[in-house]
Amino acid sequence: MPPFYKRLHRKKDGRELFLYGLMPLEGPPLPEHAEPFRP
Repeated sequence: MPPFYKRLHRKKDGRELFLYGLMPLEGPPLPEHAEPFRP
């Protein structure tokens, strides 16, 4: 099962930070271009 994500915010350069989670939090499975954020 692929990780799901919650988008945290969009960076100034257009990239987005995502928070990994085991349950679907928001949106589809993590896109390949996503920049993951792990606290």
